[in-house]
Amino acid sequence: MAGTKKATAAPDVRATLHNVEILGGRHLKRRILETMIDGSFEKPEIDAGLGCINPGDRVIEMGAGSGTVGAILTKNIPDVQIMSFEANPNLLPAINELYAHNGLTDRNTVQNKAVVAGKDAPKTIDFFVRKNFLGSRVFAENNEPDVEEVKVKTIQYEKLRKDFRHNVLMMDIEGAELDFLRGADLSDVDLVIIELHRKVYHRPGMQECKRAFADQGFILDEAHSKRSVFTYKKQNRIDAE
Repeated sequence: MAGTKKATAAPDVRATLHNVEILGGRHLKRRILETMIDGSFEKPEIDAGLGCINPGDRVIEMGAGSGTVGAILTKNIPDVQIMSFEANPNLLPAINELYAHNGLTDRNTVQNKAVVAGKDAPKTIDFFVRKNFLGSRVFAENNEPDVEEVKVKTIQYEKLRKDFRHNVLMMDIEGAELDFLRGADLSDVDLVIIELHRKVYHRPGMQECKRAFADQGFILDEAHSKRSVFTYKKQNRIDAE
């Protein structure tokens, strides 16, 4: 009949986590969805963010993954602004859909780039995409099957410091953290929430990461650090709490 509007399909909501409706997608395998339903998905990182990020903070998120962590922080912390970066190009449509569905696009954006630091940082990096997005990273194991290698554009952290003034860093970049810390000036940042993988860095690399934070005036917040997620604060932020 003329003038009849076609019905719009209802959103495919599979879980609700901290007031964020999680939409279904090929990237969310059954086990990942189960952890979102039971609340264990990225729990140490989410708990640290909700416990330490203040209203009005401006955040750079390196390694957005599915977009869930950034969406939860934006949804639950008033006036927070988050600029996210994700190297896996296959995840960008799902992240943007998640932000739009939950009404977050005015305070959270995502770019398909990798953040790098230092004068010799490359203009592109090789990134290895796996079927389980949680395992995608900047290196591949020998003879590893079902891995797609992609070239990802980089953005210099020094440019970000000027273009998006921020005081918080969240980092989950699967083994690329140390290269970033070696070249990054974090003088404007007073809070870092970072996931460090001991199996990647082993003891020497973990110690170097800790020294890098200490050298820039950060103190470990043990109360908000759990398993592989570490929270570092500067004294001015600790004093203000």
